[in-house]
Amino acid sequence: MRVFLTIFSAIPVVLMILYIVNIFRVWLYERQINKVCDTRDKEIQQIKSFGTSGITIGFVEGSIKVEREKWQAKLDELERKRRFILDKLPLMRK
Repeated sequence: MRVFLTIFSAIPVVLMILYIVNIFRVWLYERQINKVCDTRDKEIQQIKSFGTSGITIGFVEGSIKVEREKWQAKLDELERKRRFILDKLPLMRK
């Protein structure tokens, strides 16, 4: 009987720890997404600054499009992982 009480009292504690760990993982993915977005935006601003140095507008716009596509795969991966964790956490659903 005491074994059952010990097991049943440990289960909520383990579930709470798992919940907190998953919230922490979502927070880490959110930070990584923000970091990737900031890096992408800095590189796009750097490309835009080349537009004032005599390079054609079409080349600058094409370079910006390539840069966005380069970072989009990483952003999609991070957002997919974050969304997967959020879908599994019942109290965090929208």
